[in-house]
Formats: sequence, C-alpha cells, structure tokens
Amino acid sequence: LLRFWRLSEYMTFLGDEGRDVLKAYDILHGHLTLLGPTSSVGGFFLGPIYYYFMTPFLWLFNYNPVGPAVMVAFFGVATVWLIYKFCSDLFNPRIGIIASFLYAISPLVISYSRSSWNPNPLPFFSLLILFIVYKGVIKNNLKLFFISGILLGIAMQLHYLTTFLAVIMFVFVLLFEVFTAKIPIKMIVFSLVRKYLSIFAGFMIGWSFFLAFEIRHGFLDFKNIFNFIIHSGNTGASTNF
Repeated sequence: LLRFWRLSEYMTFLGDEGRDVLKAYDILHGHLTLLGPTSSVGGFFLGPIYYYFMTPFLWLFNYNPVGPAVMVAFFGVATVWLIYKFCSDLFNPRIGIIASFLYAISPLVISYSRSSWNPNPLPFFSLLILFIVYKGVIKNNLKLFFISGILLGIAMQLHYLTTFLAVIMFVFVLLFEVFTAKIPIKMIVFSLVRKYLSIFAGFMIGWSFFLAFEIRHGFLDFKNIFNFIIHSGNTGASTNF
C-alpha cells in the first residue's frame, strides 16, 4: 500500500529518469546497448542491466514511465519480505517481523521505492547477496557462492557503491573460515581460494554486459575510473595523497 498508493502522482520523473526511459524504449525497438547510465561525477559509466530490467515493465504499461516505477516498488516490497526471511533465519521470526515492519514504514525507504532510478533496487540485491553468502558459508556450498557472485555483478551495474559490498563479502568469508574451520592452515587457504574463485566466476557472468563493452572499446571506462581516483583533486587519492 505505501509503495503503490497513487504512484503515478508522486513518483519522481526528472532528467535521469527520462534518459533511462528513452534507452529502454530504444532497446524495445531493437537498439541494444552494452552501456548503462553515466555517473554523476568522473565521466564513467555503469553497466546496462537496469535498462533491461525496465524494458518489460515499460512495454507492459504501453510506454508509460510509471511502468519502471512499478518495477522498483515491487523490488521494495520484496525487500521487506527478504528482511523478514534473513532476520528470522539469523535470529528468530519475532526479530524478523520487527525489522521488516520498521523497513516497511520508513519514509525515506518508501520514497526511494516509488521512483525508477538505477540505485533504488540496490537494497534488495545487497541483502539478497549477503543472505546467500551467509547460507553459503553455513552450508559450505560453492553453488551459493557462485550465485552470490552473479548477483554482485548485477548490483555492480546498478551503482559502484557495490564495491563496498564486495569488500564486506571478502572479509566475511575470510573471518568465518579462519575462526570456525577446524582444519590445517593449508586447507583453509585452499577452501578460501575455491570460494573466492566461485564468487569471481559468478561476478564475471553477472557483469558480462558491461565487460563486453569494455573489451570492445579498449577498457575505456576502466581508464576513466583509474584517472578519476588517482588524479581527481576533489575525490579519491591525489598526487599529494
């Protein structure tokens, strides 16, 4: 109710949203793309996965821009359920109900769940990735690590803040293995390498659209990101550090 009520009247539709709808329109008319939205600073781009998420909803709503906003609202509802599931497994159903209820009624979260914008589905994918990694370390299941890697590649196309999530995954798997495994050090290292390789292999698949663009254009975006981090005077490490 809080995410769908009068959605077409209260959704945000500005320059970024208009650009995204035009790209999705082009995809529906056969003009496929390997490049996604541009970043607000730095002059580099994200992957195109969000455009492909938008296209079926734009088509279902007869090219009305409210369609992709409905998609984001569905992601928002799914995130509420996912919080309940994660907290119930990690703690108990009572904690799950309390946590998901607080998330469901958060005004800021509701606001971002009612408009189409590429970072808005990130809470869903972030939590799903953490949940699957958690299940992966508990069950020692390489398939789950592989799936988490695919989802990480998708999330990386939504926003580069996902880089921090990748670091969290790396550290969590490392700490769990070191502090719970009752095996020799060599076996711990071997187990970690297998898990990290599974995540990396999945990531390459989830990130493949954008990676195809980079290979085709001589890793142009990688160079722009590197130059932005190293040589930017306002953000990242400068020559004077």
